[in-house]
Amino acid sequence: MHVLIPLLLLLTSRLTSAYKYFHEPRGFVHFDIRYFKGPGVGPTVTEDGKKDTLRRIMRAYLRVCNTENVETWLAHGTLLGWWWNGKILPWDEDLDTQVSHGGILHLAKLNYTTWTIDSSDREAIPTILNTTHGHTPESLDQLLGGLEKRDGQYTYLMDVNPHSSERVKGDGRNVIDARFIDTTTGLYVDITAIAETYPLWLPNVFSCKNNHRYAKGDIWPLRESEYEGMTAWVPYDYESVLVQEYRRKSVSLSRFHGHTFNYDKMEWIPDAQRSRTGSTLSPGLSQTNKEADEKMKKAIEMMQQNRLERQKQKEEQDRLKKEEHERLVKEKLKQEEETKKAVEKQKDEMEAAKQANGTTSTTMTTTALET
Repeated sequence: MHVLIPLLLLLTSRLTSAYKYFHEPRGFVHFDIRYFKGPGVGPTVTEDGKKDTLRRIMRAYLRVCNTENVETWLAHGTLLGWWWNGKILPWDEDLDTQVSHGGILHLAKLNYTTWTIDSSDREAIPTILNTTHGHTPESLDQLLGGLEKRDGQYTYLMDVNPHSSERVKGDGRNVIDARFIDTTTGLYVDITAIAETYPLWLPNVFSCKNNHRYAKGDIWPLRESEYEGMTAWVPYDYESVLVQEYRRKSVSLSRFHGHTFNYDKMEWIPDAQRSRTGSTLSPGLSQTNKEADEKMKKAIEMMQQNRLERQKQKEEQDRLKKEEHERLVKEKLKQEEETKKAVEKQKDEMEAAKQANGTTSTTMTTTALET
């Protein structure tokens, strides 16, 4: 069996060799080439402003998925950022989410749909101003060309890869199943689907086309949480998912990529800034420093406690909803029973009245004959 699985993967991977659907401009990663504005061409995003732009895009994506009832959850580096402080990692340049196979079919129904969203209030839940379904590339260009540009308002496109139905890696050019694209800058959310690709050989093992594999219990049931101030969902066994992909150090190493995690502020601080502010943490001792370790433990405990409280609140809300549903069902059944009894009573009264009228008529006829 262990010999057959790699052979099967090798054989099926050769079945999908197609043109690359999504394209990025050369030298500029994580931008969609169709909406990328190069220097001097039009509105673009600077390196300093990229994090704020990614935050805006992610909040818009979560708002749309919530509105359209799309089950999606944080993945890869985006999930790692959530684990540390519920925010985008300062050095991360892209956004990653996942959906189920049913989820990508749901998104296919929203293919080439645009949403115009007001994000002028940075902390408020983004407001969807307009939704347009069923675009063609031509009608989309026409729409975007005719939009009146207003501060804080942005238009996003859901674009589903035509090769999303293929569930093996192939030549690797179409591992991304869909993108939620900011048409102002070209930055986007990558969306990949996971499916039970080989149910006979690997039952209850779900994988994406980039060969990330998960046990069903690693992902479901999803946990409700918060990311960049928005309701978001994460895998059930999120720590196992992160450790499997990035190893144990990803959830314990507090110094990485020129940043040190400040447990008091719950923020990643650039080392240059940390030096200017006179931080007492020595660059080489961030992992062994006893004070830092204690702060990390407290921070993790606090995060876990907050998640447990949110989970309890969700369970309480579900319980109340269930009780309310049961009450309404009982009331409906009671009303139906009362209505049924009333109808039967009315029917009996009508039958009795009919019989009484028949008896009276017979008596009158007999009396007339005798006379």
